[in-house]
Amino acid sequence: MTTVTNKLNSILDRHSDSLVCAAVIDAEGEVSNKTGDFSMLEHQGLVSAVLGPYGSPLAHFDEATKYQNDRKMLPRSLAQGQQFALIDKPCDQYAVVVFGKKHTSFVQHIANCHKIGDTILALFSKPN
Repeated sequence: MTTVTNKLNSILDRHSDSLVCAAVIDAEGEVSNKTGDFSMLEHQGLVSAVLGPYGSPLAHFDEATKYQNDRKMLPRSLAQGQQFALIDKPCDQYAVVVFGKKHTSFVQHIANCHKIGDTILALFSKPN
């Protein structure tokens, strides 16, 4: 298992109350280092919208790059029903995407997203 995958697994472990899977999008828009159980997500459309084929992983990477140094704009959250995707850009090389299920109020969910973003930054801000 690669260092990147180990870091993704660490995020899933630390936030196991809400997260179920994760992936990395590189600067070319390639999706790599998928980990966790994507089948636990009831709606696969959210995964497809972020990681393809329905949506463009490169577009999500580029959008996160615009806000890479703006913690008011990142992490970015997308939702479908009670599922959510959280996209963050902790370093120049790639964006990290985590998927989970909301189990809290809107305000608590936003606070949880910021905690997850802090974990992503702590683990990934220094590549490998």
